[in-house]
Amino acid sequence: MSAKGKEFVGNFADGLCGNRVRVWFDQWVLNPGDNLPKKIDPGLEKVRLLVLRMPAEALGSDWTP
Repeated sequence: MSAKGKEFVGNFADGLCGNRVRVWFDQWVLNPGDNLPKKIDPGLEKVRLLVLRMPAEALGSDWTP
């Protein structure tokens, strides 16, 4: 994600937290070398609402199906 996208998402997550919304944000939870399913699955198990931001550049990436 671009720096601009990270800033937008970070500000959005901060705003939610400021309004007492519990947020699972990858940049706050994931570290290099982490087992991604083990870190992501607990967050997904508790989710009531999912907000996904996917920039247009990601649609042509090898990382997205």
